[in-house]
Amino acid sequence: MPTPLSIPKGTVYTFLGERLPDVEAMIFTPVADTRPPQLMQPRSFVSFRFWQTEISPKLWPGLDVVFQYVLPKGTVPANPWPPSASLPQTVVEATALVSYRLGPDGDELVSRTFDDCLGKLRTLLTAYAVSTHHAMPAITRERLPFLIPWISRSPTADEWDPHLSMMHLHLNVAVPPTEHLGADDFTRLNSILSRVVRGDVLTAYSLHRMRAARAFCLEGDYSEAVLYCQIAIEVFLDAVLYLLLWEQGADPASSAASVPTQLRSRIGLSLAPRLGGSWSLGGGGAIAAWWKELRPLRNRVVHAAYVASVDEGERALKITQTVDTFLRRRLAERAPKFPKTALLVLGVPGLERHKRWSKRLSAVVDMSASEDDWVKAAAAWRAAFDAARLDLS
Repeated sequence: MPTPLSIPKGTVYTFLGERLPDVEAMIFTPVADTRPPQLMQPRSFVSFRFWQTEISPKLWPGLDVVFQYVLPKGTVPANPWPPSASLPQTVVEATALVSYRLGPDGDELVSRTFDDCLGKLRTLLTAYAVSTHHAMPAITRERLPFLIPWISRSPTADEWDPHLSMMHLHLNVAVPPTEHLGADDFTRLNSILSRVVRGDVLTAYSLHRMRAARAFCLEGDYSEAVLYCQIAIEVFLDAVLYLLLWEQGADPASSAASVPTQLRSRIGLSLAPRLGGSWSLGGGGAIAAWWKELRPLRNRVVHAAYVASVDEGERALKITQTVDTFLRRRLAERAPKFPKTALLVLGVPGLERHKRWSKRLSAVVDMSASEDDWVKAAAAWRAAFDAARLDLS
């Protein structure tokens, strides 16, 4: 388990499933120290037995080499002593009764059976968390070890597979996401660091998109992925709108009073006229897909405690990307009218990809060397706008 539980060693919970005529009149042979389930009728079942073990981690995993270079010689012993205390660890043994036929679908059957066990275990641990007030993460494939051992046996005899098998759950292993940064990568990193330090209004959008991807890929929390996608889109839409207002020289206090508070109105009355393109909420474009699919899904997750599926989480990520692409294309098209906003959002490489980089835009960049810093100025405008909006509430 990702976190240790206080369920005593040897505790067994069994969930009964659908009728299985194949097991009628079977006499089950239990594993050691357990009793077979007492079935009133032939049914499948999933049974869990809890184990409490201990692990003894290294005192300084991976730090020994660093210590050798940084600390004075003799500060750290060459062979560090083991830690005085071990850490508790909970292991769950799951047993499922399945009707198995040898063939090409064997791996798929194992995967489906594991997901069935995981669903039942999630139900059990939900009750455990509520009853004990243990703030634990939801149990998902992505939060478990990436390799899970399994073995099959006959339910009516003490006959086991000759060896353990391994099921690969995910690719969430601790490796760098890319190769080591090169010169161009450091140039980009340092440029973004400078913008973050100066209060770039687009940073929050990037962070929420990354949180959505992390929730989906690394944590298996598809509802959280949906929420972060919705937040990211709203943050991006507002960031772009306020950059446009800042570039037009609008007064923050006056804008706070005139810009609609409802998102639908901001889109139709403020963004669409400035950027052009298809902003219909009922058509088939990127904005419509977000409005008709992702926004209602977010509302179900927030207001009805709905648990999003993997397909819905994946769709949320895709819709977020389509909205991102749409907005960037519109900004590229309107770059001659809003050069500062286009450059802040797309940068020179982005405008070049959209074939919208021009001598005029280059001149705008050259002139900016003697003007106020755009990132700071936009951040200050947004802060003044937010303060004025708060005063009006």
